[in-house]
Amino acid sequence: MLDETKTLPGFWRFAWLFFIQPPILQKCLGALGIDPDEAVWKILGRSRSSVENWWLIRMFQALVFALCFAPLAAFSLQVLGFPIDWIKLTAGVFAGVVVGLVVGAVLGKTFGMPVGVADSVVGCAAAAIAFGIALGVAGGTPLSGMYLDGSPPIGPVAARVVARSSRRDATILFTLGLAAVALLYVIFNRIISVAAIKLRAREIGRLAKAKEFQAVQELRGHWLPGLQGADNLLLGFSDAARFLVAAQSSFGAYHRLNHLRGFTQKTKELETLLRVTRSRLTQPFEESLRTLREAGDQMRIEAERDAAGLLPNPFRPGDAITSESGRELFRGRETAIRDIENALSDASRSLSLQLLAPRRSGKTSLLKMLPDMVPDAVCVFFDLQANPADSLASFWKNLATKAIIQAKLQRRVELPTLPDGPPMEAANAWLEKLDGLPNGRRVLIAIDEFERLETLFPFSKHELLQIMGLLRATIQHRRNVRLLVSGAAPFDELDRIWDDHFINTRQIKLPFLDQPTSIELLIRPSADFPAGTIPHEVALEVFRQTGGQPFLLQIFGYLLVEQLNVDKRRVASLADLAAIQTRAIEWAEPYFRDMHKDAPPETRDALARLSRGDILNLDPRTKRWLAQRYLLMADGSFAIPLFASWIENYAIA
Repeated sequence: MLDETKTLPGFWRFAWLFFIQPPILQKCLGALGIDPDEAVWKILGRSRSSVENWWLIRMFQALVFALCFAPLAAFSLQVLGFPIDWIKLTAGVFAGVVVGLVVGAVLGKTFGMPVGVADSVVGCAAAAIAFGIALGVAGGTPLSGMYLDGSPPIGPVAARVVARSSRRDATILFTLGLAAVALLYVIFNRIISVAAIKLRAREIGRLAKAKEFQAVQELRGHWLPGLQGADNLLLGFSDAARFLVAAQSSFGAYHRLNHLRGFTQKTKELETLLRVTRSRLTQPFEESLRTLREAGDQMRIEAERDAAGLLPNPFRPGDAITSESGRELFRGRETAIRDIENALSDASRSLSLQLLAPRRSGKTSLLKMLPDMVPDAVCVFFDLQANPADSLASFWKNLATKAIIQAKLQRRVELPTLPDGPPMEAANAWLEKLDGLPNGRRVLIAIDEFERLETLFPFSKHELLQIMGLLRATIQHRRNVRLLVSGAAPFDELDRIWDDHFINTRQIKLPFLDQPTSIELLIRPSADFPAGTIPHEVALEVFRQTGGQPFLLQIFGYLLVEQLNVDKRRVASLADLAAIQTRAIEWAEPYFRDMHKDAPPETRDALARLSRGDILNLDPRTKRWLAQRYLLMADGSFAIPLFASWIENYAIA
């Protein structure tokens, strides 16, 4: 059997789940990317994966298994004294299969209800069993032992015939009733599905009218299933609403317009999906899409009015860059992306990755851009600060939930859920399942702010060692699951637990942007930014003051454009830099304060002296700390003059 089908249950387990526990089977199939409600004709009419072929074979086996029930039941009836016409029984089984297929086709054509593979098997099997037994029993003897006048025959033999006929008639009625119940099950199952779909569509429309776009994005509501239980159509609505959420939270008209352009593109894709899959099951969502579009159009009109006559301001100080927002600002990280991609593609080696850079240097932006930069892998972004947990179980549950949702949104891939059981055993089983995804799909788990693991979670030392031990085992023994930890401090500045467990670590550094990249970013941050707005000499001075620190570059760019819009001018000057410097320091205050507070006492003293322009003979430890954070130039001078100004005027020792 092919590797990607090994996670499906064996036949007997499959048959038990199919006939007795279908909800559990549906979860299993969903994890393999199989839609049990997809019409059999659609599956047969297109190119199929090996998993889908396996699914069709299993369903054929289930149908054969069910059909075998008819002759077994007939044989049992014959042993009990019921004469059986085996030719008619065979004809009845065949007629039942035909009736099951015809009823499924009629339901699909008449009511727009696609009868899936599972429904087809249930309908065909029930009809075949019922028709087969009914015709077989009816064909063995006359249907009634009564005379035409209604009086029973006389004598013990006649009495036995009457009793046998009564039992036969009851059996016929029972088997025909079984067929009717099975077919009604299929019909009502579809009717209920249509009703639920209409309620979901109406709820999306209601949320859109109320501008509760966050709820639409999360598919959160009384009738909505949440992201984990969503199909591709609902995920399309979630994807579109994501841009409206971003537009709502944007602090500038330019960024709102950019998000709304993305929303327009997503609604076009959603419209195409609705047109291609148009049926009774998708029609209710057409009105929902119109309502959502109307809300987006209203926001676009307001944003265009606010942006009229202003310079576009694409700079994003403090915001992580994503593929949907500010992607044009993501510059100078090609080497890091290439190193990550090379590490992922090397399945012959067990290694982990450490993304190392000072705070506000673009680590989070890089991690959020990974799904676009490494398109053939499932990239899971897990921010320790944003996902608090009070136990081992909740830590792994949070990680698994984030992974499942992100994989579904990014790649339309169903990842396995975290199994029940003790947290570490469940986590180990879950990672094993990730390592064995179909088609050798790779998974990259990126853990941000890794050095804060010990302080953010109330683990005991023993529990922390358990987590680190499982991470080490993943690094050593799993080839399709890779770990990337991102932080500001190298392992040698932390507890030895990190060095001991993160073996074979490939360190990837994110330095500040070099001079050409910094200047190009300021002069041409986006395609629609007017040429000459920030002249070369102004951009060069910004680079000199910031040292190419990405966050500080964004602050200066944003404040320069804002100043020009206030003054209704089109070109910045060096005088504008002097005017906004104090505001730039205020914006960067948290970054400067955190950097200063994190420095060891002797390093803070060196920072104070460097800020005054002193050239120091630094000890190796202090020099290494400063160099790791790109605060020291090759000639021993301070790399960020703006930081030096903050230390001299605002820092408290």
